Amino acid sequence: MTVEEFLSGAGFSATIKKKNSDNKFELPEGRTYSIPAYQREIRWKAKNMSLLFDNVNDDEIFLVNILISKKSETEFDVIDGQQRFTAIMLLMKALETYGNVTLPTLVNYDNKSIEKFDDMLSAGFDAELLQERPDYENIIASDLLDQRESLKELWDGANNCIGSKLKISEHNKFLKRLLQSSINVIMSEETGGIYSDSICVDYYIDINDKAVALDSIDIMKAQLFKKDFDSMTKRWEEIQKSLKKMRMNGA
Repeated sequence: MTVEEFLSGAGFSATIKKKNSDNKFELPEGRTYSIPAYQREIRWKAKNMSLLFDNVNDDEIFLVNILISKKSETEFDVIDGQQRFTAIMLLMKALETYGNVTLPTLVNYDNKSIEKFDDMLSAGFDAELLQERPDYENIIASDLLDQRESLKELWDGANNCIGSKLKISEHNKFLKRLLQSSINVIMSEETGGIYSDSICVDYYIDINDKAVALDSIDIMKAQLFKKDFDSMTKRWEEIQKSLKKMRMNGA
């Protein structure tokens, strides 16, 4: 798929031909891509954003593999590829905000570990600007993994690339290249379920062990999720919320 097809709010449908049958791959209109709360925090840096930008600017058309799991008819969890997926979303938003370009209608983006993600983005993830908001404490409390600083680095990196590497007349041309870049989307055919989630976790471990190295916590967590996905999802969210409260209370 192209980035535009994957991120456009419009529906997408394709037929995958096999020897004895044809399978349909469908993504509905108005869908939501969710970053589950059990995902590890953003670990990309400004240098990763710069490399992504340079790849697109040099017409490198293949960007990433993305694994999604169908949770309902309109909601899909991003199991693998969340680092680059989030960076692409931020780069597009930076083009819209500071590059004065018009984006197509995009899918809904829901980061379960930062419920107030859009509020943070509207302030450029800037601590001083966020402190001026009356709902500041709620916004910070929603950032379960304390990712604001990492996201600000990515956001600033995206804007720096646009401002320093592109002329104003090149903004729309770059957006077109980004939208026409391709990604390989792998989707679990089942709507949740033990078998579906187990496959997703296996893929997550295999791919990330070859790319951005998993630490001991990542590996342990993945194995626990594989044993009892639904139960561990709830427990992990509760643990992160409890730890967040402790940090905010100075414990």
